[in-house]
Amino acid sequence: MASLNKQSASYVSAGVLAVLTLTVFLAEQFAGPASAVTRFQEALMRRNPKLLQSVTAEDIRSQATAQLANMVYAFMAPPATAQITTTEKHGNTARVIVYFRGPYGTAVIPYMLVKREGMWQVDPAATVRESFRQSSPESG
Repeated sequence: MASLNKQSASYVSAGVLAVLTLTVFLAEQFAGPASAVTRFQEALMRRNPKLLQSVTAEDIRSQATAQLANMVYAFMAPPATAQITTTEKHGNTARVIVYFRGPYGTAVIPYMLVKREGMWQVDPAATVRESFRQSSPESG
């Protein structure tokens, strides 16, 4: 009887751990840095300023936001595809690498994000700086 209770407790513990893991995974998928990048790109492609402002760390009328939007428009022109390959979080900042593949080749945008009031937002100025830094000959 005691072994049956231990076995039942093991199953309950495993079930609780599985539910907790899935909950954390789903929360990250819908509220993490990669989700913010996906919503940012979706807002640009749908030309949705309200959604765009909600996932952007500065005014969407800024020069940096316009520069980043132009990069994304160029890389996401149909039939291009975008794939998030890496997400790195460091406290309230994150970096999400997106590879774009289109008819003229591939391109990469290293999105830089900040977490403000519990929400991840794309930092256009930092993203543009990082994009140019990575594409410069000195960055090797």
